[in-house]
Parts: sequence; C-alpha cells; structure tokens
Amino acid sequence: MSVSDPFISSDLLSASSGLKGQQQGGGQHKFVKEPGLAEGKYTYIVRLKDPSVANYAGGIAGLEATSPQRSQGLAPQKAPKLNTASVAVKSYVKYLNAKQQNFLMSAAAQGVQLQAKVRYHYAFNGLAVIMDQQQAEALSKLPEVAFIERESLYSMDTDSSQSMIGSPKVWDGSATGTRAMGEGVIVGVIDSGINSDHPSFADIGGDGYDHTNPWGQGVYVGDCAAEFSDMCNDKLIGVRSYPEITDSYDDEEVFGPTPPPKNGEDYGGHGSHTASTAAGNILKNVPYVAGEVGEAQGEGIETGLEFTQISGVAPHANIVAYQICRPGNNGDRYSGCPTSAILKALDDAIADGVDVINYSISGGGFPWSSATEMSFLAARNAGIFSAVSAGNTSASVSQVPFSSPKNAPWYTSVAASTHNREVRSILEFNGDQLDYTQGTGPVMTTDISAPLVYAGDLAADNFEGCNAFAADAFKEQLALIKRGGCNFADKVNNAKDAGAVGVIVFNKDGEGNVRTKMSGLGNTSIPSVFIGNIDGLAVVDALAATPGLVAKINATPSAVERQADVLGNFSLLGPNRYFDVIAPSISAPGVDIYAAYADEQYGHEVTGTDPADYTLMSGTSMSSPHVAGAGALLKSAHPEWTPDNIRSALMLTATTASAMTKADGKTTADPFDVGAGRIRVDLAAKTGLIMDELADNYEFANPELGGDPRRLNLPSMSTSQCVNSCSWTRKVTATKDDVWSAAGVATTEGLKITVSPENFTLTKGQSQVVTVTADITGVSSSDWAFGNLLLTSSNHPDAAMPVAVKASRDNLPDSFTIRAGRDADELTFSQLKSLDMTGLDAEVSALALADSFEGVLKQDSDVGSFLDDITDGVAYVVYSVEDGAKLFNTAITATNSPDLDLYVAIDRDGDGALDALVGQSARAGSDESVSISNPEAGDYYIFVQNYEASAANAEDPFTLKTSVVEAGPAQDNFTLTKTGDNEDFSLKFAWKDNFAASDLGYAVVTLTSSDTSIAAKNLPVAFSRVVDDVQMPAASVLSGEMAPGQPVTMAVTIAANASPEAREYQIKAMVPEGHEVTAISDQGELAQGVLSWTHVMQTGDPAKTLSFKFIPRKQGQGNKLILSNTVVNDTAEVLTQEYLFDVKEGAPVIKVDAPDRVAERKSFVIDASASADPNGDAVSYQWTQIAGAPLKFDSSAAKLELTAPEVGGSGDLLTFNLKVSDSKGNSTTETVSIVVFDFERDSGGSLGWLSLLLLPLGWLRRKSS
Repeated sequence: MSVSDPFISSDLLSASSGLKGQQQGGGQHKFVKEPGLAEGKYTYIVRLKDPSVANYAGGIAGLEATSPQRSQGLAPQKAPKLNTASVAVKSYVKYLNAKQQNFLMSAAAQGVQLQAKVRYHYAFNGLAVIMDQQQAEALSKLPEVAFIERESLYSMDTDSSQSMIGSPKVWDGSATGTRAMGEGVIVGVIDSGINSDHPSFADIGGDGYDHTNPWGQGVYVGDCAAEFSDMCNDKLIGVRSYPEITDSYDDEEVFGPTPPPKNGEDYGGHGSHTASTAAGNILKNVPYVAGEVGEAQGEGIETGLEFTQISGVAPHANIVAYQICRPGNNGDRYSGCPTSAILKALDDAIADGVDVINYSISGGGFPWSSATEMSFLAARNAGIFSAVSAGNTSASVSQVPFSSPKNAPWYTSVAASTHNREVRSILEFNGDQLDYTQGTGPVMTTDISAPLVYAGDLAADNFEGCNAFAADAFKEQLALIKRGGCNFADKVNNAKDAGAVGVIVFNKDGEGNVRTKMSGLGNTSIPSVFIGNIDGLAVVDALAATPGLVAKINATPSAVERQADVLGNFSLLGPNRYFDVIAPSISAPGVDIYAAYADEQYGHEVTGTDPADYTLMSGTSMSSPHVAGAGALLKSAHPEWTPDNIRSALMLTATTASAMTKADGKTTADPFDVGAGRIRVDLAAKTGLIMDELADNYEFANPELGGDPRRLNLPSMSTSQCVNSCSWTRKVTATKDDVWSAAGVATTEGLKITVSPENFTLTKGQSQVVTVTADITGVSSSDWAFGNLLLTSSNHPDAAMPVAVKASRDNLPDSFTIRAGRDADELTFSQLKSLDMTGLDAEVSALALADSFEGVLKQDSDVGSFLDDITDGVAYVVYSVEDGAKLFNTAITATNSPDLDLYVAIDRDGDGALDALVGQSARAGSDESVSISNPEAGDYYIFVQNYEASAANAEDPFTLKTSVVEAGPAQDNFTLTKTGDNEDFSLKFAWKDNFAASDLGYAVVTLTSSDTSIAAKNLPVAFSRVVDDVQMPAASVLSGEMAPGQPVTMAVTIAANASPEAREYQIKAMVPEGHEVTAISDQGELAQGVLSWTHVMQTGDPAKTLSFKFIPRKQGQGNKLILSNTVVNDTAEVLTQEYLFDVKEGAPVIKVDAPDRVAERKSFVIDASASADPNGDAVSYQWTQIAGAPLKFDSSAAKLELTAPEVGGSGDLLTFNLKVSDSKGNSTTETVSIVVFDFERDSGGSLGWLSLLLLPLGWLRRKSS
C-alpha cells in the first residue's frame, strides 16, 4: 500500500545506524561476507548448481547418468566404480566445461574478468578463481551459482597397533579363510606428499611381496606421468602435486637459490606418516631413530631401540599420494593446506579411480554448505570409502567436550586412542619416572644425570627463563623452566649461558600432562626436553621441599606395555553440534604411532628441521589411516562391498565404547568419545551383517531444508529430543545365511532399549528392518544416556550399534515446511509429542499467500543509516496488521543487487510517525527475511535498502514478498486435522487451490492445552508451491503427423520423496484403439486399453521414472492418448495430459528369413511371416520365381517350404520375387536369392558354384516399394 512518507524521530534515526551485520530470520545463503577482511584479491571457490560427474543421476536430454552409485539399493552387490573413460562421462565433463565457461562470461558481463585457476568436474562442479570480496558477493547472485566461499587454510591433524586391530588375522586368512593384505586396492592419501624413495613405498616389501600396478606396469598419474617417473613404482603408482603448493618453492628467502623440484615429494613428513600407516610395506628390524635437528637431509639418529616389524594396515595395497599441504609447520611462511588444492585432489582421486581415501586434515563444519564435505559425498557416490580424522584439541586430561567438526554422515570420522605399546623417553626424579619429549635441539647420545634447579627458585620473576640468569647459576646442573613468556630457544640459551648442562621445560597451567615437541631450537647447543604441567608442578614442589635432588634424563627410549583403548587426550569429541548423528564414528590407535617420515625437510625456516626416515606421532591424523587401511583390507577381501558396507562392517564389529575409557584411563568412554568403539578389522572381514544407504538420501537429510539425518540408515542412533521414548529403524543385510537375535543393552542406568523383531533368519543377500526403541523415563539425569543395539548369532561376530538419547518434554519442530508439488494434496507430520499439553487441541490459521512488491533501487549514498534519506537508495511499503495477528513475514526473494538489506519499523497509532524498529535482516548478501510472531497491531513499514549496487549507478530490481497471518479460522483451501493425544499425535495439512508457480505463503498452527495454565504454542507453517511432483512428457512429444510403426518413448517421472511420509502414486495411460504399447517398465499392467502403475514412494526414495514405448499404428486423424496421475489420499486430484496426433498411411515392411546357400536335394524354408503393415492392416503375399530350376510352392503363403534341386557340379541360383500388399492397396516388393551347391563336390575342387557367391550382394537381394 502507498502512503505519505513517515515521520522519523531523531531517536529512531540514531537507532537505524550501525545495523549492518544484524539479522532476524533464517534463509539459505550463497555467500557469507567476512567483515574486517583486508582489501585485496583472494582465491574463491565457486560451486555451480549442476551436479558433479560423481553425482549426476541423469535428467538432461542427451546426457546419460554418470554417477555409479546414485540410486544403488541397500543389498550387497558388485560395487560400481566411476568410469572416466566412458563416453557418458566425457560428454558430461564437456557439458560442465560449457557451464563453467558460461559463468565466466556472466561474470564478464558484470565487469568481472576472471580466469579459472582450477576447474573441478568429478567431486563437485565449479572453479577456483581470484577476485575480491565485493566481486565474490556480487557473483554469488548469479542464478547458476550454488555457493561461493573464500579458500581456507587447513592444518594437518597430527607397531603394535596392527595386532590390536586384528590386521594380521586378515593378512594370513584366519579371519575369513582367504588371505587379504590390500592386493589390487588403491589407497589415495590426501596430505603433504610422500617420501617417494622410502622403503615403506618400495615395489618389493620387506616380506618379499612384489607389487603389481593395477593400471599396468609403468602407467602412473601426476608427477610420475611427466618428468618424475622415477618417483613411482608398482607400489606407489601416482604422486600428484599442485601449483598452490609447489609455487612457494620459488621463494629463495625460504628455499634458497637451488629449491627442491616442483613435485609431490614430502618435506614435512605428515603425509609419509599417514600413507605408511595406511598401506606401507612390511619392514623388518626397523631402528627407532631421532630426528637430525637443524639438518636439511638425514635418515635419523639411532637410539639403540629396534622394532622387529612395522607396516601399514594394508601393506600390499597400491598408493597414490596427493600433495595439498605446504611443507612448513605453523609459524613458517609456507604452511597449511589450501582449499583449492584439497578440492582438486578430491576431484583427481575420483577421476583416478582410487578405492579408499585417507584425509588427516582439519576442516569440516556443516556438511551441506561446504564444498569439501560435499566433495566427499561425491567420492562416496563414486564408490570410494573415505576415512577422515575427527580433529585434535589441546584439552587437559579432564577433557573439554570440543565438538568434532568432522560430522558428515557419508564418511567415517575417526577418534584416536592408545594401543598397548608405548615408547617412553624417561626422566627419573625423586623415585618417579616422568615422560618427556625431546626438543629439536641437539640429540642426546648419552644419559644426563645432574642436580635439578628450578628457575623460579633462583629468581621468582624469571621462572619462565626469558631473562638472563646470574653467571654460573646453573653450573653443571639441569635447569627446570616453565613454558611461556618467550620462545623455547631463549629459555635454553639463557640457561646454557648460566652453565646448565641441559634444560627441562614443563607445560603451562591448564594443559594437564600434555607434552609438545619444542621447535626452533636449531641454534641451541645443549639438550632440552619437555614434560607435562602436572609432572612439572610436582617437581617444583619436591625441589622446594628438598633442594638439590638429582634428575636423570635417559637418552635411550624404552618400549613398554601400557593400558590400551584409552581415548587420546587431544581427540575431539561429540555431541554433534549441528544435527543428531554421532560423531566421531569410530576409534583407532592414534597415540605414539611409529611410521615413515621425511628425510628431506625444506620450508621450516622458523620452526626448524628434524629429518629422519621414521618418527613417532600422535593425533587423529594417525588414527584415520588405520581405518583407511582397514577399509582397503575389507575392499580386498570383499571387492563387491560399497563404501557404506565397509563403514558398517567396521562399526558393527568394533569393541563398543563401553569397552574403552576416557583420557583419564578410568572413566568408561561413551559414543561421543569413540563412536562405535575401536575397530577390529578381523571381525569386520567376517561380519554377518552390513548396511547401506541411498545416495539421494544423504542430500535429502539436510536439516536446513527440512531433512532429518536421524532417518539415515547409519550404524548408530541418536536424538536430542527423546520424549519418554523414541524410535529408529535400521536395515541390515546378510553376508551369509544365519539366525539372529536382537536386544538392547543400556550402559546408562535407567535407560531401557527394546528391539523388534527380537529374532530373525536371513539368507545371503536378504535384508531385515529392525525397530529400536529407547525408553528414557527411568533416567534420572537430564544429560545424555547411552546404550547399544546388539545383534548376535552363532556363526558370526556380534554386531552392535551405539545409541545416544537425551530427554525432552516435546519434540515439536520450530516450524513446519510444506513444499507442495500439487495444487491439491496433503502432508502428515506424525509421532509428535508435547507432554505438558494435556487435553491437546490444534488449529491452523488461514493460509496467507504473500503479496509481491517489485521495485528498483540505486545504491544508498550513505549506507550507514537507511533512514537518513528514504528517497536515497531506499524503498518502502506499508502493511497494516490488525490486533490478534499471528505472524508477520517479509522477505526479499529476487534481485540483481549483491547486497540488499531489510528493516521493519512500526507506527502503532497510525499518525505517520515511526515508533520503533521491530525487525532487521542486514547480513552480507541479499537473502534477507524478517519474521515476527504475534505482531502487535499497527502499520508496519518495510524498508529495502540497496547497500551495494550491482554496478556503478545501476538501478537494481528487487521483489519483496510479505505475508500477514491474521487471527481467524482456516479457510477451505488450507485445513488441519489432528489425530491422537499429546503423548503421540499427528497433524495432517490439506490444501486445494489454483496456486501460481512459486507461490509462497504462511500459516500458523496453534497448539492449546485443556490446562489453561499451560501457554499455547504457535508454530509457523512455511508453504511454497514448487514444481509438480509428477512430470509427464510435453504434449509436443506425441503430436502432429506420426510415422506408423515408429516407437515414441513416454516417460513419467515421480519426484524424489523428501517428505516425512510414504506416498502412493497411481499413473495411467489411456491408449487409443488400434495402436501398440511395448517395453512397459516396472510391472505396469495393460488391460482393455489402459496401462496402469501403482507405485509407493517411501520417505527418502529417489526420483522414479515409469516408461513405455507407444507405437502409432492405425492410420487416421485426431488420435488421442491420455496420461494421468494422482496421489492416493483424500485431497489429491487426478491430473491429465492429452496427446493429439495423426498417423499417416504406410506401406508394408518385408522381413524375410532365408539361407544364403543350401545343398542340393536338401529341404529349406523362406520365411516372410514376420512381414507386417505399420498401420496394423492385414497383409497378403505373392511369390514369383524368376530364376533357377523351377520349384513348386504356394505363391500366396507367408512361408515357403522347399527342396533344393539336383544341380551337379555347376551349382544353381534360385531367385524369388515377393510382393506384400495391405488391404488399402499399398505394397512392397523384395527379391530373395539362394545359392544351391553340389554337396558331394563341395570340397572336391569344383569352383563353379563358388563363383555364384562372388556376385554382388545387391544382386542377390533387392528391395523396392
């Protein structure tokens, strides 16, 4: 509505300033602006809307589906792989290139000239480009763009573990009866590169195994396929590097005048460590070495300790290394792992066809909005099992529950725990043995024993050793110094200058007994070690009580047994901060893992070098490759298994969380610590049950679009909204025949878990759905409760799934979302609970379809306040809201501007003066909305401000849609039906109207209780009319004049079911008389001219296409075929599509089956009975013999049964003319010729009859109409 300009008070004008960045309401964003980001150009990742190669499920005319697992069922099968050499993939890649080029052209049209640094096709569809933040924000508004994000720098999540996880039993075949060590499986390691000449990656391992390259000898990818072929062999079959990493080698200040070659050689060590842990060779008699501090190259300094054997989990697997991390550590100029390189590596790994990916890199977050996380979904859809590190934190022993960001439900997130061997570097003091970590200074070759002096006892204000000490203050003594205040080198050098023979640094307060490796000590000259804070404080107290105590630093480490299955005190935990899926998924050894390292180190100009062939590392980076290697073993033993099959086998057969402890070594662990527990790959290899999920369901589960990840068929169960009891369904599939029992086992007191059915029998390949119910009424705490679903049999390992539940008084959603694909339909939300609302009643308001306001705006010249001049870059519209209104919602739904903002102010008394600002949405971008529940009465002024125009002086169009849900009952076009009571009820929404395409609207459901002391609850309903849920062929597909006998494919596609209920569809085709239907899909039934299907779409089912071939036959005009569809419910209507066409007259088509040659006196047949008239008319036959010895036959028969004449040595040629006519006078003729040969002289040298065969084929058989 239009009114005079409002009066704006000085108070309101002041309040309108500085609101940028505030928001009210939600919405999907394609770009998130970063306030305070320095001006300049950055690398941005542009994700386009078309699906990647690994995700494309078809639907584009002329382009076949390329995703190998897009719609795979839940039963075990041969796991498909992406074939990048196929015509379909090559065609689709060409299509994506064209789409990416269109984006660059669209950017150029907006004045942004871009070049693609990298193009991505397989993991996701997009580009890496260089631009500034303003350009990125503007381009995010292009319709083809799904999301734009600035490149991030991620970090790396930094022996006896094999026997602990059961690998040797898979190697020797005792687990399954068949040996499997990873043969034929390719492990892709996305990390810092690889130490290519390390024995862990040699062609022949220490056990004598000679690897085979599955691509063929000498066939490599990446650097090895170019000028660095000597980096690869039959074991290491690819090394890929990226300019984002290797271009840094040009910096002479860091890498010197003779930098390392630009390839994927590992100069940090992290990638070599993870690669060898996953799939490194078996190596014998391996020395335990210390790094050669300060050197650029070195094999390490032997300590006197030796391991009999080390290896990766899948020692016979092949490896491809993808270098996506720079060589330096935190603090060095070139460190971190850029997103653009990570995405290219994932793209390449899919294209290379690896079977397993290990990703020990930080990152994560909300998976459906991350290019990296969605690329892992593409990898899963391409048949690749991915293990990722859960992430690390520097928590103390008491554990701070930092949530793991690695929570995507389509990969395996791995926590770190201890194994039962520990390499201890021991500091002896006052009768105790304390663990230490040696710094990067000089390596100790002999023990150091000397009196220990605390720096704080020499000078209370110099306990951190950052200032010089008095001369000889530590003469011939060991110095104890606390961490903090200055770098490690200053502490050590100050102590050395005061006469110390060595330095012991202990950690700062709050770090528990966590130890770190002190860096930057290359210029120190005395040994230094690091101990934990708890141990350090105890030493300080002992020295205070008894000065002069002697400490002994043992130079030679010791391998000792220790408690296994203890959570690493750095391993990130649950619960999942975004949605109810347990993360991490599982645990594996990740503490003190000894494996390959970098024997060359460059780019460590600040932190210092310590090259060695091997090193000891801890972190979820080390646990993840254990699971990747286990996945490779399972893929080797069961090549038919899908990624979900592999994950489920590992999780189902893990130890369970209750068999492990938290970091204190005492408290029982729970699923938020270690997921399903520690892997046992020997049991996983012989599991009797596996699980799978459909690719589309992972995308449907996006909670921001109304999805529910709890419904996914995962080997774990979780909910934070358990009202008295809650249930899940899970589907398991048998790998072999067996009888199973199912039971719930609670680990939290008071929790009850029941399962149905309690017993079932499966043969190989059969599946069983089990329902798991958790009753939480007996749990006294309001915190999480835990347990397991336990499945047992007599012939297979026990299978368990963790259960995590948290009590709630209701499970009501914040709002209901209806995406209507029909003008008349209904949708039911079931199993709703609200315990406090006894005597529950529910009613819905009228559906308020949004009013649309369109305008154009230039950029506001003063964006600091939208009210300073409402004629400058600001438009407004006014809506009157009556008393008792339930909801006010307004949103910008379309614009060219990269940044519009939205503000709402109220005039309460209608005097034209604005009283207050009641809502604003001023985020980066233009996806702005304001929603106000129970708005007070008054005139609402909606202001749209153009914060940033699309171009200088541009007038940007925009569309504003506003709904006001007034008080009052529902109308006939939108109704609500409640069934059940407050402890279990359903709400059925029904609608029927002539909605316009893209209609938006809101309603409000009001829940009330008979107990008047309980406040009513208003829940918004967001309604949108989306594309039809059933797509029938366009009328033009079957129209005009049709050629008789030429089939037309008629395909009806039912949209994927993302709703919370099953939907039954009825599809029919009324076929006109005289025409033919063939190739009916999906058991469609044809009866009395009606072709029909009944198809049930379960929740999460992917799109389904039903099809048939229609063959026009009967000549005539005005033919009509009718397609119809409906959903079986009380509201939906039957929708029809008519196809009008003519069929022209056609001549008969002759089809003759006859021999080319026959022996004399032998019987033979010339059969023309398959000839037919395309219009379906009856046909007649007229045969005439025109050459050869005359034969007797019925000239009007469809089939001639003849005997070849006797011909002697010269042979004969029989020729017949056939004329086929229909009842309308149309005819077709064809000539048939047959050679007759002398059978007795066929091999006797007579060539006369053979000359007949040399006659042109066209002479033997002719056809004319």
